[in-house]
Amino acid sequence: MFHGWSKWFYCPFEEQPPRLKDLLAHPGIHNHWYIREIANNFKDPETTLTATRLPNGDVCIAEGMHRACAIAMMAHDNKPLSSKVFVMLADWPDNTSPRLGNWEK
Repeated sequence: MFHGWSKWFYCPFEEQPPRLKDLLAHPGIHNHWYIREIANNFKDPETTLTATRLPNGDVCIAEGMHRACAIAMMAHDNKPLSSKVFVMLADWPDNTSPRLGNWEK
């Protein structure tokens, strides 16, 4: 979890971090100019996301949240995605996702 995402987008959700499908209901995500731009102009032939797999089986995006949200938005809007999506997946030893970025101590 990145601090900025947690502070601005995750706070209304009970599940932390929230699922991508739930994030799409957040107006800050649904109307985010950069996520919309990616969703409307996804032209990269391939893209890579980095994720962690928790012991309970949940997969959390560690890098590429804007792209992940854009891809989820495209699926929600029934827009085709012709890019290859690669996910670098690493096991994480705890059921709490790692905190990334600048968090207060």
